[in-house]
Amino acid sequence: MTNGSPTLLDLFSGGGGISHGFEAAGFRVLGGVDFDADAVETFRRNHTAARVVCADLSTLRPNDLASELDLKAGTIDCMVGGPPCQGFSRNRAFRHQGGEFIDDPRNHLYKRFFDFVDHLRPKTVVIENVPEILVKNKGFFGTTVKARFHRLGYSAESKVLNAAHFGVPQRRRRAIFLAGRDNAQLDFPEPTHRLGPRPGRRTPQSKLILEPEQTDLYPALATSPTVWDAIGDLHGAYAETLDGDSRYAKPPQSDYQVSRRASATRVSNHFPWPLTERQLARVRLLREGEGHAHLPDHLRVKNGYGSAYRRMQANAQALTLTTWLFHPGSGMFTHPKDDRIVTIREAARLQSFQDSFGFTGRYHSQCRQLGNSVAPLVARAIALSVRSALGIKPNQ
Repeated sequence: MTNGSPTLLDLFSGGGGISHGFEAAGFRVLGGVDFDADAVETFRRNHTAARVVCADLSTLRPNDLASELDLKAGTIDCMVGGPPCQGFSRNRAFRHQGGEFIDDPRNHLYKRFFDFVDHLRPKTVVIENVPEILVKNKGFFGTTVKARFHRLGYSAESKVLNAAHFGVPQRRRRAIFLAGRDNAQLDFPEPTHRLGPRPGRRTPQSKLILEPEQTDLYPALATSPTVWDAIGDLHGAYAETLDGDSRYAKPPQSDYQVSRRASATRVSNHFPWPLTERQLARVRLLREGEGHAHLPDHLRVKNGYGSAYRRMQANAQALTLTTWLFHPGSGMFTHPKDDRIVTIREAARLQSFQDSFGFTGRYHSQCRQLGNSVAPLVARAIALSVRSALGIKPNQ
């Protein structure tokens, strides 16, 4: 440990959302590893003191990474990783035989993660993934992960966390594994917010009704921000190109906007991506909360599902942002007031990135980086729990 700061190594790092949150909790990021060149460049841009490696972790040897980053076994305070989860997504089934997953090669990458745990022996480990991995096939995956941790001398627990419980204006659920070496126990963070309003749907009489909030176990906490709490100050001023920047359209209108701006004076990644004529014809007809089911027959999406072409609601929370947020037909990604999808910066706000965090690469790549990210405010809450387990007090 250097300068009294706990250290972090980020594998399958993507653009660095987890590291962004851990840095906010006082961790020093030693390095990040990912095979996506655009994501690696984003990580490098935002974590300038870290060493970044663009490599395929399915073939990279742990001792080679240790040598390149000058890492010694047993010295890293925390190692985090989000092995690709597409093989476990809600829209896919998976099978296993003799304890091995067989339907999707990406499902095997978690085993490579454990090769690095075994070689580097970090004091604590965090794994994040889609929540479905804890319930499919009677929880086989979760049981397997915990057994592997146990064989390596770690105590591990898992839990599904909802980002909205940590002040994120998005109902985004992720499965989290926390593990401590030498069977040290780690506690999951306690929520800081109660769930905000759920997006509603329009009735046949065109009245928008917010869906009843699900019972929340934390009624005394502050309500998590809404979409407009997150992005209202960005509405009205935009960059002229994908790589350009713009001024802030309005002064901050909520505490959340103040916290996301911090010291930023200009807005990056705030370019309204143009829709096709057919996409535009659809979104022009939709009001807040409406989706493909409200379109006329000649514009309705074939085999569309509930959130296809659905417009966000300013006074409710966002639904999960995915890697397909560039396509209005793939989810609730349409701006609540304008006839467009949300910009990269607006999506980043809805994920709880600070405005100083910039994304690189082509537009679809930036969408992929955002959709794969852990919300930084959730990562920060986890990091504070890890600090506590390590016996390191939070920064004052």
